[in-house]
Formats: sequence, structure tokens, C-alpha cells
Amino acid sequence: MRRQDIVQRLGRLLLFAGVLAVLGGRGLVAQTTTGTIRGYVKDQNGAPLSGAQVQATNVATSVARSTTTGSDGSYVLPGLSPGTYDVIARHIGNSPARRRIVVQIGATLLADFALPAGAVTLAPVVVQAANPAETRTSEVATNVTPLQIQQLPTPSRNFLDLAVLAPGVTVTEDRIGGVSRTFTAGGQPSTSVNIFVDGSSLKNDLTAGGVTGQDASKGNPFPRGAIQEYRVISQNFKAEYQKASSAVITATTRSGSNTWTGSVLYGYQNKSFVALDSFQRATPKFSKPAYSRSLLSASVGGPIQHNRLFFFGAYEGNYQNRSNLVDFGAIPAGYPALTAVNFPQYNGNFGSPFRETMLFGKVTYAASSTSSAEVSFSNRHETDVRDFGKVNCPGFVCAFTEAVNYRQNVSIGQVRYNMFKGPWLNETKVDYSRFRRNPSPNTPGLPAQIYQWNNQDHVIGSNFSTQDFIQRRVGIRNDLTYTGFRAHGEHVIKVGASFDFVTYDVFKGNDETPRFYYRDTVTTRGLYGYATPYQLIYGTGNAKLKKNNNEFGWYAQDDWSPSPQLTINLGIRWDFESNMFNASYVTPQMVIDTLTRYNDSLPTPLDLSQFISTGSNRKPFYGAFQPRLGFSYALDPESRTTIFGGWGLYYDRSIFDISVDETLKLTHPTYTVSFADPDSTAKPGETTWNNSYFTADKTTLDALAHTSGKPEAWLIGKNVKVPRSRQWNLGVRRGGGGISLTYATRSLQGVDGLGDVFAFPNALNIPHHPANDEKTHIVANWVMDVPYASGFLFSGLITLGSGFLQDVGCPLRFCGAGYERGGFTPERVGFIIPNAFAYRNVDLRLAKDFPNISGTTMRVTLDLFNAFNYQNLGCFDTGSKTNLSFGHASCVVSDPRRLQVGAEYTF
Repeated sequence: MRRQDIVQRLGRLLLFAGVLAVLGGRGLVAQTTTGTIRGYVKDQNGAPLSGAQVQATNVATSVARSTTTGSDGSYVLPGLSPGTYDVIARHIGNSPARRRIVVQIGATLLADFALPAGAVTLAPVVVQAANPAETRTSEVATNVTPLQIQQLPTPSRNFLDLAVLAPGVTVTEDRIGGVSRTFTAGGQPSTSVNIFVDGSSLKNDLTAGGVTGQDASKGNPFPRGAIQEYRVISQNFKAEYQKASSAVITATTRSGSNTWTGSVLYGYQNKSFVALDSFQRATPKFSKPAYSRSLLSASVGGPIQHNRLFFFGAYEGNYQNRSNLVDFGAIPAGYPALTAVNFPQYNGNFGSPFRETMLFGKVTYAASSTSSAEVSFSNRHETDVRDFGKVNCPGFVCAFTEAVNYRQNVSIGQVRYNMFKGPWLNETKVDYSRFRRNPSPNTPGLPAQIYQWNNQDHVIGSNFSTQDFIQRRVGIRNDLTYTGFRAHGEHVIKVGASFDFVTYDVFKGNDETPRFYYRDTVTTRGLYGYATPYQLIYGTGNAKLKKNNNEFGWYAQDDWSPSPQLTINLGIRWDFESNMFNASYVTPQMVIDTLTRYNDSLPTPLDLSQFISTGSNRKPFYGAFQPRLGFSYALDPESRTTIFGGWGLYYDRSIFDISVDETLKLTHPTYTVSFADPDSTAKPGETTWNNSYFTADKTTLDALAHTSGKPEAWLIGKNVKVPRSRQWNLGVRRGGGGISLTYATRSLQGVDGLGDVFAFPNALNIPHHPANDEKTHIVANWVMDVPYASGFLFSGLITLGSGFLQDVGCPLRFCGAGYERGGFTPERVGFIIPNAFAYRNVDLRLAKDFPNISGTTMRVTLDLFNAFNYQNLGCFDTGSKTNLSFGHASCVVSDPRRLQVGAEYTF
């Protein structure tokens, strides 16, 4: 039997086992959204106390969880919602003891109790040591706390901003002219990451960006006011996390408590609060474009029924008004046709508004002492009129009519039911999500005209394309934890399975706006003098595609503690998708005939059997087995210092958009029509220009386009690899001082470069190479009361980087000589350490609280971003070291100093 057949049969067996787990499992609260307290209960002499009761009570809601210790005195309380808990240990014949512990998402905290001999129930409760720090994990992870979320300066209230606190994680700059906010880690692209909010995956299956709504949006993926805290795991995450070969973020949302609380916040920034960068200062008579941003947030939460039923709701708004300058510059003289266009009528400053509104609501029900339920819903809606002037129009000057209106909507609904009894813990979750990405022309119905002079395109008319991507997902997940198994130590065993039923609705009307190209002279074609176009590019046909995809995942994990000092994490995960690469696609005979006819003429002929799809020979990938191993060992009895490490295999997925093109490039091809110059007879391959062709009418254009050219073929191999990475790490962690030193590596397979879609079929001149990632990246943060100034809070965030290496010249596989990978290093300057950093940024916040009656507070905030106005240079000339301008920068990669004022009222 072939290895592939064995893998497929084993995969089907696991699929069946997963169905049984989902339908019949007793369930578990997954570690993706909760924390764990574990430890030992002993007497005053250090002897274990068997049968002791350990109870953890949530201070905010009075909801309690309890368990009993085993024969060795050990206990485990998994599945605790993040928050503050009073943990009490009781044993007959001993005085009880209590500790107040803050449980963080994804963290395992150690809390040992020593109960002195004495009376049982009426003895006073003893408050023991302060909250422990998490040191006993093999993950390379950073918890972003509620205090940091609330107090650290971030420009746009995007909760992703603070992911930079995790080592190896980079977040896209918040910039006034920015169009995208994503995060990356380990040198991999943003498509390799994932975010979980309350256990629901926000993975974008369709397009780039990794997270729904983030591939081309400056907005926030989730309302920050609804996020309680989150955990960034940049290396060696456990088997319960899926669809990521890089880093994951797991966040938990806020819940109501037994006290009604709320807040209203407003932040404001405009152009007078923004300094100039060095390039703007060097521009004569530079005038700041119009700009303002208002950030609004409101939240409220409290009890519907004390100790049982709670509500929390949040609203977040990000409303920006900016303008882009359109300036076509000097128009070449001597061309009456150019004069007739009247380019000056398109010049000026035009508005580029961005609007984002986010809502979140959650109801939590403590049904009994052994079960709870939760229902939540969130919605994000945004519009963004952009991509005109010279903003996001590289190499172009675009009129306002060329702007795109980028609409997005993300809705997520979730129902969770948790059950816990004795050593068993259960979570069952059902969720529904809908993501829509819909960029379209802001001024539709106009043919586009592109006039070329001075090596630049000057564009008037409508935006080129309309797209409408919709991803619908129904997900079912069940996880099961058992803490009662003890063999050669204590075990926390977890198994779980998930099913996602996904539908992709795609409309990809690329190039449906006809583009007419004009220039003075076209080499080998003739003299046009801008009077008539020399070329038309136009897409037409059926731009729709609808496909279904079933996604399944199954995992098993054992956190085994053979001794109080040693914990070993053993896990295995398996993932499967039925239609990641559009498995039912059939290569048209026309494409097969063309490939067969010309294959021998290629520099390196293709193995056509790999690229011709019959609808049944492109099998789903069954081999996504992912073993994961980790350990932590405490060097002292208090577990203050630990050695930790891990190794794992992590499979990601390829976005479906790449499979879409295989179909739509044939059913909705883009045609190129060449027009003869106005004073010549049309040669073969050319069409004589007629003024009736200048239209946006599809009937006329379709008839014209079909007389010229053939569709483009997009080929995907039948054995295409799924992206995966291997990760290992080794480090030492010291609690108390919060010091951690980790060495981590990650290797990636399934693509050629870290930004390419697939590996090239011909690997000639494509050597293996490291990513040009930043070698050194330092982030520091603080939150402190201002000494001798009552009510003042001072916080800040410092980010330093050594700079990204950049390639010199053109890659060897395209150009050859003169290429040097990573051959340019940006100039480094000092920040405490001389000549160490190419990137420097310091963000500061000063807040003043004004207490009011009945426990309400008014706060005034002053944020200063890039406080020292550091000029972080970019856009370096790295074309050739012989260029006089080699290494010269032509832009900055971060905005200059910005001030933001705000106020917040809390009750």
C-alpha cells in the first residue's frame, strides 16, 4: 500500500474519531480563552493532604469552582475565565488558607498551600503570598494585561498595537496615510498568523492579511473596549491552536459583573497636532493636507440577576477625515489632445473619509455550580474612500474619480456552554461568522484614461475593478479535559475537535472598467501624439464563483508533571480541509492543447501531468499531522527560575483567492487590444481606432475585446504543498523580575520566498535563504503614578529596531549579475547605545484623574506619539551600488510627532 493511501486512510479514521468527539464528548473550556491554577496542598510539615477542597471564587461575579486534591496533594483548576479569584484551601483537621490570584488568559499559575493544624471550619482565613508569576510554560508567550490595554499610549485604539510587546512580533505602523494594519512574526507574512477571540478563529480564508478584514484596512479587527486581555504566543503554541505557522493571538472579551460599571471615551487629533517630517520640510511651500480623527468608545456592564446573569456591551468608533492632493503637474506642451483633456480641472485637495463602527454584546449565565453559558455578538462595519492623488497610487497620479470605496463588514455570533464536574471540564461552542470585503469604484461608470509622460501614469476616470468577497462560516467545537489521571505524576489530558462549514462567494470583476492608454510615441508602433489611445485593457465575462469548504481539526494533549519541578507537554494535532485548492476544478481542453503545443518551447518544460486537473486528481491533503513537544523545569522549589523549551510542526493554509484565479482568469479574462496609430493602416494584431470605442458600455466593449487576444491560464499543481513551519526554542525564565531569555528558530516549507504563493516548479537559481528580518527589536513599556502629583499617571512605549536588511539589485532568477541578497543595511544611529538602531520611536501618555461623587471619575489624557520626532527613513535606492543615489532614502516609514487629546468618564 502506498504511503499516500495510508495517510489518507488514517486521516479518514481521525475524521471519524473527531465526529464522535464533537457529538459525544463531555467537553472542556479550551485553554484558548481561559487560564489554569494548579499546585499542591500540604500540611505545616510538608506532607501532602489528600482530599483537601480547593475553591476559586471570581471576585467580580461570585461564581465559584472547586476541586479536591489527589493522594499526592496536587490539584488542578482548569478553564477559569480570566479575572481575579479568591482561592481557598480547606482540609479537615487543618486551618484553611486563602490566596488572591489574578488569572490571565492562556496562563498556568502555581499556587501551593501549607495548612497548619487546627480547627476546621471556624478558623480564620489566612491570606498568603502575592499573585504568582507564570514561569512554568514551554510557550514563548506574552500576556497583555487589562492595565496595559487601558493605560499604554496607542494611536488608534487598535488592540493589535500592543502585540509588539511579544518578542519577534511586528505590527504595521499606524500612519495617517496608511491603508493596512496587520501583524507578523518570525519573518513570515501576515497570512501565517491567526487571532482567536473567545475561542473563535478570525482567520481569513479568502484573501491576504491573516485576519478577517485586515488585508487592506486601517481599522481595528475588534472593538478594543470589549477586549479584557489577550495573549500573544510567538513560538511553540500548543496543539489546541490551529491555522497558523507563525504567531497566534488569543483574546478574551469583557463580561458583566455584580456591579454596574461603564465608561465613555473620546480622543481627537487633527493636522495642527501633527509635525512635519524631513521630506515635507524640504519641500518649498509645503502645506499640510486636511486631517482629523475622532475616536469614540462606550461600554457598560452589570448584573441582570445578581450572581447568575450578567450583561456587557461596547461600542467603538473610528472616524477620520483627510484629504489627498491631486496635482498632475506641468502638462507637456505642443499636444492639442492633452490640452483638450484640461488636466487642471482635476487638481486640488479632495476628501478621503474613513468610517468604522464596531458593536459588541455579551450575556453570561451562571446556570449552576457546575455549568455556565454565554451568548455574544459583534459587528464591524467600515467604509474607506481612498487610493487617489499619489496616496496608494505608486507610479501614478490619480484623479479623485479614480478613488475606490473600500467597504468591509465582519459579523460574529457565538454560543458557548461550559460544564464542569469533578475532574471533568467541558466547553461546547457554536459560532457563525460572515466576512465581506467589497472594494468598488467610488465614481463608477467612467472609462479610465491613462496618459503617460515623464515615466509616470496620469489617470482619470473610474477605478479599474469591482470585487465582492463573502466568507460565511458555521463552526462547532468541543474540547474535553480530564485532571483525574495520575500515573508517575499528575496529568492534565485534553482532547478536542472542531468542524467548520465554510462557503466562499466571490465576485472578482478585475479590469471591468476599460483602461485606454495614451502616449506620444510607441516604439515600433508609430506616432500617436496623445490623440488616440494605443491600447485598451478590459476584463469581461463571468466573474462569479461559489464554493464550499469543510474544515476539520482534532488534537490530543497531555501536560504531564512527573515531579513538582518538571512539566512535560506532549501534543499531536491533525487538520484537514476538503477544498482548500478548489479540488473539483477541471482544466479546459483549450488550455491543455495550448500547454501541449508550446511546452517544449519553454526554457524548462513543465511536467504537464502535475498541472492538468481532471476534477478528481487534486486530492485534499491528509498529511497535516503536527506533533508538539515542550517542557519546563524549575531550578528552585518556588519555581521562580525555570528552564523551558519546545519543538513543534505547524501547518497553515493557503488563501482561496489563489484558487479563484484558476477559474476566473478563463471565465473572466482580461483582454489587451492594440490600436493602430491615427495616420497608419492597422497591421496584423492591431485594430483601427473608432471614437465609438471610448465608452463604458459592455456590449460595445465585449464585441471589441473578443476580436483580439486569448485568456490567460493560471496553473496550480495537483500536489501543491500546504505551508508549514518547524519551530524550536530553548530559554530560561525568571519570575518576579519578569526576565526571560529565549533562543528560537523557525523554518518554513511550501513556498519559495516568504512572500510567494507556491514553490516554483523550477528551482534553478533559487537558493535557500534566511528572511531579511530585523535582527534586533527592543520594546519597553511602563505605567506609573507620577511622584508627588496626586491623580497623575505616566505611561510610555519605546520601540527600537536595528532595521531590515534589503536586497541589492534584481533577483538572480530574473536578472542575474549584481544581485546581492541582504546586501544593504540602513544607517544606524544612537539611542542610549551608539550607532545601534535604524528605527526609534517613543510614545508617551500623561493622564489626570478628577474624582467625582458616587465613585465616578473624569480623566483627561494627553498622548504624544513619536515624541522626539525621530526620522525613521525608508524607500532606499538599492537598485545598484554603482548608482550615485544608492542607499539614499526617499520617504519615512513612520509618521512624525503627533499629539492626541482625550477625555474619559467612568462610573
